[in-house]
Amino acid sequence: MGVGIDITDRKRIEQQLRQTNQTLSTLIAASPLAIALIKPDAEVKLWNQAAESLFGWSESEVLGRPIPIVSQEQLNECLQLREATARGETFLGMETYRQKQDGSKVIVSLSAAPLYGDNGSVSEIVVIFQDITAQKRAEAALRQLNERFQAAMQAVDGIVFEWNLPENSVYRSEGLFQLLGVKPEDADPTREWWADRIHPDDLIYLQSKLASLASADRYQDEYRVRHQDGSWVDVWERGCLQRDEQGKIIAVVGFTTNITDRKLALSQLQESEERYRYLVESIPQLVWTAGIQGNLLDVNQRWSTYTGQTLAEVQAQGWQAIVHPEDLPELGACWRAAQQTGSDYQAEGRLRRCDGTYRWHLHQAIPIAGECGQIIKWFGTATDIQDRKQAEAALRDSEEQFRNLADNAPFMVWVTDPTGYCTYLSQSWYEFTGQTEASSLGFGWLKVTHPEDCESAERAFWQRTIAGNRSAWSTACGALTASIFGRSMLLARDLGLAVNTKVMWVR
Repeated sequence: MGVGIDITDRKRIEQQLRQTNQTLSTLIAASPLAIALIKPDAEVKLWNQAAESLFGWSESEVLGRPIPIVSQEQLNECLQLREATARGETFLGMETYRQKQDGSKVIVSLSAAPLYGDNGSVSEIVVIFQDITAQKRAEAALRQLNERFQAAMQAVDGIVFEWNLPENSVYRSEGLFQLLGVKPEDADPTREWWADRIHPDDLIYLQSKLASLASADRYQDEYRVRHQDGSWVDVWERGCLQRDEQGKIIAVVGFTTNITDRKLALSQLQESEERYRYLVESIPQLVWTAGIQGNLLDVNQRWSTYTGQTLAEVQAQGWQAIVHPEDLPELGACWRAAQQTGSDYQAEGRLRRCDGTYRWHLHQAIPIAGECGQIIKWFGTATDIQDRKQAEAALRDSEEQFRNLADNAPFMVWVTDPTGYCTYLSQSWYEFTGQTEASSLGFGWLKVTHPEDCESAERAFWQRTIAGNRSAWSTACGALTASIFGRSMLLARDLGLAVNTKVMWVR
């Protein structure tokens, strides 16, 4: 006796279950995401190819063993995750990190869900890992870039802007408040808001240049913008034009910075240079500036007029070309010494004039130091001293003639200053008195006056010397009696002062 049971439905269900399992296995195997099936105690039951590629362990190395991707410091986190999943909790997109076979770490987005057995309890846990290391690194780099951008924006005295032409919307950075005294959120985000604050004269100028931007990729310009307090701010702006595929400008990205202080400094520098140039061209000296190596940087017009050379010509030929050959060694040595020590330069030498004649000049220069104290250039002058040199030569000739005359005269000659300090005695004095030059110059010459006549001679000397009296007077010298006729002469030198008194003594 037999019993037949219809199991068609069961077979159909089993077939469907096999197909479902096969489909699921195929999906798990083909999934680009790492998938692992583990027991609540962490024993691995399934390990797909993506998991092997991500973590480095093959399926045979992990099946039946505790999942190896948890580092020592993450054991507690992993335990809490398994316990929560075993209680039926599900996790989606939890960001953490796991360990690779080579010891390196990978940042993952972890999702986990429980699988229930026949008895209704959690028998297995499916865990899906998505590698987000590159994404996180990109996000970190982007954050760092943004932080640097914000730091740069805070460090500069200006704004970064982006003008979207189709929408006529303008982004302006936080520097707007520092630049114009207006917070970005209080400014109308349109081009017109900015244009209304541009100085009228500059706006006309900028509008005249719009046509030139049709084919340009970049632009830069300077203009004035009204501050919230009503003052004008000089700005320098540079922008980049962005175009669509048809070449139409769709956006302008740029930077606007405050150059008011720079413009003021430039204006002051120009005024200073104008004053310097006026001074240089007004003084009677030949003026020059030179670099630290001695190369000429600039000369005034008087230099060019005197030498007949332009700046370019003297730079090409060198200043040595116009110096008298006999004076060049000394001038060169003094100049090199000044360069080496950084001390003031001074020397005398002849310079050739444009007509070929040479005239004596006093050459002087001082070093100009930079902000750090180092010499950056030299400022020098050449003063014509031809008349002085001729006067000195004439004086030397005159003094030489006087000495020759005095030493060969049949009478004694002496020279003193108004105090009686003797600076010269003729040869006949030494022969007559027996004094030496060492014992007589200064006040020693007075010792030869007869003691009885000292007071009267001194009184007569001062009366006639100070008053310029030309009357005769006499005294006795030493043990010898002589009839001496004195005549005093005041020598006016310098500013008309009486600096020497000459008295000629006759035996």
